[in-house]
Amino acid sequence: AVPCLELTRGEAEPAAFAEVAAAWAAKHGVARANILFAWGGGADPEDETRAALSALLPAVQALGSGSMPLQARLWLLSRQVQQVVPEDGGAAAPLLDGAALWGMGRAIANELPHLWGGLVDVETRPSAAAAAALIAAAAAPAGEDQLAIRRHGERFVARLVPATPAPALPELGDSERYMLAKGPRRTLDDLRFERLTRGAPRAGEVEIEVLAAGLNFRDVLNALGQYPGEAGLLGFEAVGRVTALGPDVAGLAVGDSVIALAAPGCIGSHVTVRRALVVPKPEALSAAEAVALPAALLTAYYALHHLGGIKAGDRVLIHAAAGGVGMAAVQLALAAGAEVYATAGATEKQQFVRDMGVRHVMSSRTLDFAERVRALTGGRGVDMVLNSLSGDFITESFGVLAPGGRFLEMGKIGIWDEARVRAQDASWVYRPFDLAAVAQEDPVTLVAMFERLLDEVAAGRLAPLPVTVFPMADAEQAFRFMAQARHIGKIVLSREDESRRLRFAAKGVRGDAHYLVTGGLGALGLRVARRLVEEGARHLVLSGRRGWCRPG
Repeated sequence: AVPCLELTRGEAEPAAFAEVAAAWAAKHGVARANILFAWGGGADPEDETRAALSALLPAVQALGSGSMPLQARLWLLSRQVQQVVPEDGGAAAPLLDGAALWGMGRAIANELPHLWGGLVDVETRPSAAAAAALIAAAAAPAGEDQLAIRRHGERFVARLVPATPAPALPELGDSERYMLAKGPRRTLDDLRFERLTRGAPRAGEVEIEVLAAGLNFRDVLNALGQYPGEAGLLGFEAVGRVTALGPDVAGLAVGDSVIALAAPGCIGSHVTVRRALVVPKPEALSAAEAVALPAALLTAYYALHHLGGIKAGDRVLIHAAAGGVGMAAVQLALAAGAEVYATAGATEKQQFVRDMGVRHVMSSRTLDFAERVRALTGGRGVDMVLNSLSGDFITESFGVLAPGGRFLEMGKIGIWDEARVRAQDASWVYRPFDLAAVAQEDPVTLVAMFERLLDEVAAGRLAPLPVTVFPMADAEQAFRFMAQARHIGKIVLSREDESRRLRFAAKGVRGDAHYLVTGGLGALGLRVARRLVEEGARHLVLSGRRGWCRPG
C-alpha cells in the first residue's frame, strides 16, 4: 500500500509543512505519498474552518511549487458536511461551515490536478471502521474523488447524472390526476405531465375521466409561447366518463359518456368543466371520432352560419381545407349550396379535398391561389373567406374578396384591425373570433349549435372527420406532427391504451427553495441563474469575488 502522511494541528502550520513532509519522506524512503489534511474538530466550527483554510493554502502552494522531494496526492477531510441520504440515517444536520473546505478542494482539483487526491467526509465522531475505510480509500488508485464514509465504513460517492423526469406510477391514487403542462422554456420537448390533486367539483361543474382529447393548433402556439394574449391551459375538447358531479348538477349521472365542448387542461387523466358545456356522447361514435367534432364543427358552423350568414350561391374561399376545421367548413358550405374554393398543402391533401366534392383546389403554400381565384371567378372574387393563414396570405385573401364580402378570421397571428380593413374597402365585413371566448360568454348558444350538428352527423348528412390517434404518452410527437402540418383531419390524444409510460415534470428545482450561485455575477453564473429561474426557482443569491460589475 502507498504510505500515508497525516499532518497534525501543529505540523500543519505554514512554516513547518515543507520541513515535516521532507523529513517524513526521507525517514520512510518514499518518493510519493497521500497527504491527508484532517484539520478540524474544535468547539467553534466557523473558527476551525477559517483556520483550516488559512493553513491549507500555503501547504498547497508548497506542494505545487515543485520544490519538495515528494510526489503527493492531497486528500481533504471534512466532518459531517455532506448529507448522503435524505435523512442521513438519523444523523445530525450537515455542518455547513465546513462546506468551504469542499469549495477550496474543487478549486485545487481544477488548478493543480496532478496533486489532487479527493474530498472525504466523515461523521463528527468517526468509528474505527470508518477510519479504516478512509485509509483504504486514500491508498487506492486514483478514482472517486468525492466520498462520504459513514458509521460502519459504508462508502458513498457523488454522481452528476442527467436529470430525468420521474416516470409515471402504474396507478394514480384516488385523489390524484395528471395533466399535460407547458415547460418553462416554451419548447415542444419541454412538455411534461404534472401530478395534481383532484378536487371536488363546485356548483355547476362536472369532473370527467378523460378517454380522448382533441389537439388544436392553438395548443401548439400555446406550448411554444406564441399564442397572442392569455392562452390558458393546454387542451380544449374532451370525451370521457363522468366521475363526480357538483351540487345542483342535473341531467347527468356518474358513469355517463360525455363530450366536453370547452375543457381547458383536458390533456390528462381528469378534467373539471362547466356542466353547461357538456353533452352526452352518441353511442355510434367512438371516443376518438366524437372528440374530433366539437372544435372543428363549431368553429366552421359559427363562422359560416352565425357570423357569415352563408347562403346558396355564395362563393366561399376556405383555407387549409384538409384540416379539421377546413373539412368541416367544406361540408357545411357544400350543404348550404355554396361554390367552394379551397386551399391545401401537400398534393395528397389537395386530392383529399377534391374527393370531398370541391372542384377548385389550390396550394396553400404559395400566393398563387389569389390569381387562380380571380381567373376562376372572372375577376369578381369571392363573397366569403374563412381564413386561418397569416402574413401575406391575409393580404392576398382580402385581395380576392368581393365588395360587401365577409372575411371570417379564425387565425391568431397577424390579425388585422377594423381600421385597416375599412381603409381597404368600407363595405367589407370583418369578423375575427375565438371559439374559446364564445364558449365562456354564450355556452347555451354553442351547445344548441353542437346538438344540431350531432343530429346532422347521426343522420349521415355530415361525415365524421378522419382522425390520427396518438397515445397520450406520445403528446410531444402529436404536437410536432401538428406543427409540421402533416395530418389530414383531426389529431387526437387517447388514454384508451395506457401501457406507455408518461413523462412527468422533474421536481429538481423548487419555487419555495433558496439557491446560492457562487461566481453568480460572471457570464456563466448569470446563465446558470437564468436557467434556474426558467426551471421555476424564485429565490436566488448570487455571489462573486468582485461584486457586481458593468463594462465601462
